[in-house]
Amino acid sequence: MKIKKVKMYLGIMMIILFTVNWMFLTPDRLQWGGLFNKFPIVKYKVNPTMIGFNTGSKESILDIIRSAGNLWSFQSGECHFKLSYNGTTTSTPVGYDQMGCTEEAKQTIRELDNIVYASNVEDDDCAGQACTYIWSCEDKNEILHFDMQINASGYEWDMGTNHKKSYNLFTVVANQFGQLLGLSHCATGESEADCQAKVARQGTSNPTSDSLLYKFIEPEVIRTAMSADDKAGLAALYGSLTDQEQTILLESKKLQDRVYSICNPCLSPLVETGIYKPSLAEQAAWQEYIEDRSNSGLETYAGKLKIFSYYQNSYIDSYRIGKVSAEDYMLDALDRRDEFLKDLPTEYISNSRKSLYVDILNLERGLKEYKKELDTMYFSFLDLEYKSLIIIRKSLIEEELRR
Repeated sequence: MKIKKVKMYLGIMMIILFTVNWMFLTPDRLQWGGLFNKFPIVKYKVNPTMIGFNTGSKESILDIIRSAGNLWSFQSGECHFKLSYNGTTTSTPVGYDQMGCTEEAKQTIRELDNIVYASNVEDDDCAGQACTYIWSCEDKNEILHFDMQINASGYEWDMGTNHKKSYNLFTVVANQFGQLLGLSHCATGESEADCQAKVARQGTSNPTSDSLLYKFIEPEVIRTAMSADDKAGLAALYGSLTDQEQTILLESKKLQDRVYSICNPCLSPLVETGIYKPSLAEQAAWQEYIEDRSNSGLETYAGKLKIFSYYQNSYIDSYRIGKVSAEDYMLDALDRRDEFLKDLPTEYISNSRKSLYVDILNLERGLKEYKKELDTMYFSFLDLEYKSLIIIRKSLIEEELRR
């Protein structure tokens, strides 16, 4: 079967299946990474130019989509999978004529943006609240690409206030994200008895009423968290986190608690007074940094975003490797800062202070400018890293004054 037929079939089936009453978790279906990638990280973007709701701001809608996507990741799903928000795009959904099943063609489709958008144009092919189109070749059990279309104009939408007779956007999008990971409905026309029998044969469960993949979504229904059944479905497809990986994941919470136990709020050096205000040497170092970046063509929105995106990929990949997290390094730096600074030669104090100041201001800019472009998990880490460096800088200044 050629990919064009597979793609059309899956697109149509996803539309049909969205209207079916019962859903179940199926570990034998298509999945991301096939049999070889044991910890797939699937990136997606949102096209804000194709958001046509008659209620809610584009910014609030983007936040809802990102939040719904966050549910289907190893943090909450406790599995070897991460759905990663990767910013906005002006790209449009993939057409049926853009696909092929040669190795080169499959690599090309893997590299295309997976897109979420909301159409306000009536579409005969998308009668449900949302439709997710998934592409794969028949020779392997691997999902290559997805596009999610939300039917913005065909339904009344609730953006979080639970209006009567409105569909909750978060719940609908979270449901669709679950489907595109490989979890699915029963077949069209299947009775409840047949569905239960199929579920029993596969060793899975019929999701409970609190599940993101429970039945079809009705107006006023709001589900905001994964159930045990949702997690079981992901684990069946991608495998559960090991004890070591669970421990690594807890480092983020430990770092957050540690940071806020030391400084809350953590003030930017730019508004500090007294001994913590920026020195002339620090200000000069920042200006030199800006000039160097400008000369390199990196002091642009796209240039700065490229660097943040590079570090974001490294940060997320560190969890896939499963050894030591960036949070663990930051915790160690905070806990041992006094010991480290005591042993730091005097001649290094000034350079360390300048370097920290530049890093802090650079992170501050990133936090202000790129929230809409960065993965939420990574953005949260940036905030903790920013505050951690502020703490370390203040300790360094105190050590400098003691000498």
